[in-house]
Amino acid sequence: RPPRQRGGSPVVILITHPSMCTILFQLQPEEYAAALEQFHQVRTPLPIERIVGWLVVAGSSFWFFLASLPPPAIAGFFGGLLLIFGGPPRRRWLRLRHWRGRWRSEPFLCLENTVTFTAGKIDYLVGRVESHLEWKYYRYFLETPNAFLLVTSGLAISVFPRRAFASEEEWQALQRMAATNLIPYERSDDRASRV
Repeated sequence: RPPRQRGGSPVVILITHPSMCTILFQLQPEEYAAALEQFHQVRTPLPIERIVGWLVVAGSSFWFFLASLPPPAIAGFFGGLLLIFGGPPRRRWLRLRHWRGRWRSEPFLCLENTVTFTAGKIDYLVGRVESHLEWKYYRYFLETPNAFLLVTSGLAISVFPRRAFASEEEWQALQRMAATNLIPYERSDDRASRV
């Protein structure tokens, strides 16, 4: 096994067989929050803040032209714009702040993860806790620019950062195993999993 990197998060890749991939990483709260944000963007392409913001802008515009109360209508118009353009960044900031707090308060989240993907199962070693899950524990997979997500039928996610993979071939090996065992996650899958 190659030596661990000093400073920052250690990342080591071990490959012992073409149909097996082992990665070591420490997940950072920023990575988890970004992956969660990507997952939510796929789940709800049009956030509720934007819908409400557009309704407030439309209602305020209507009020401005039909009523004799321009200051409240103007305030509503700018409030709606603030919802449209300020809502998603605020939500991302709050989510990141939440996960940074969880990382500080729960030492388990800061431990090194060793994950081995094989054709039949996924083996986890987090600190001293070991678990072996069959692929059928997960239902979907989702790729983001910086991570690979495995999603359960209850829509819980496991995040594997792209930086943990030493080469594109190893990333593609995980893609092939996931495509063989799971369904690519799409927005319509939410409703199907609740039935």
